[in-house]
Amino acid sequence: MLEEQLKNEIAVKYFKKFVCTDIIKRIDFSVKNDYGYLLWAEAKQQPTDIYKMLAQLLITIKLDAWDKTPPKFLGCFDSEKIAFVLFYDVQPVFALNDFNWTQTPSQVDDKTVETVRNTIDKKKIFTFRYGEDDVNIRNFIKQNFNEYIESNFLATQIDKNNFIFVYQKWRKAVMPYINAQWENSKKIIPFTTETFSLPNSILTTMELSTYQTIRLFMKIFMSLSMLPAKKLTNFLERIS
Repeated sequence: MLEEQLKNEIAVKYFKKFVCTDIIKRIDFSVKNDYGYLLWAEAKQQPTDIYKMLAQLLITIKLDAWDKTPPKFLGCFDSEKIAFVLFYDVQPVFALNDFNWTQTPSQVDDKTVETVRNTIDKKKIFTFRYGEDDVNIRNFIKQNFNEYIESNFLATQIDKNNFIFVYQKWRKAVMPYINAQWENSKKIIPFTTETFSLPNSILTTMELSTYQTIRLFMKIFMSLSMLPAKKLTNFLERIS
């Protein structure tokens, strides 16, 4: 079976309720609903090691889709099996300093594959075989892919999988236009490690000032959304 035939078959058999026709440069396969992408996946015509496929997908994302809000899941499939992993659970790979991000995705070396194998917790990867696991595949998709957003004004649902990417877009597009003294706001809103935290593997890639700003950003968004109008106005006056 040709790779394109396999992708079409997977789309029809398991994802017929979703949109699977988007082309994101070199990403082989995508699944989305009305609110955004739910899956980006690597596809192979012949049986292939899962970690090799994931390594190729991660490099492709870094090269071709780093500016896009990521999906909830990454995945890979070949003629025998399909696998899913939360984007959140592969983020430690993106934090590695000695990872070769310049290589061609289709020609990843053995060292890269082993690095991915040793970095992603195998317990976090959900692997199914066609035929014998068809019921489980459909149940997995039903339980994890039928997401919706109750709010009418949120175009992107922010969660642990996409927060870093959403925050970076917000910081670039919105933060410069907010007339606020951010240092003063830090004094107004006390932060603790319980308020907001990120995995150490991600923290190592950020400057402390950036991390502090992320904590501020999250606390403001979580707190202000629950403030009465009068208190919200007072808060904005104190940091402006």
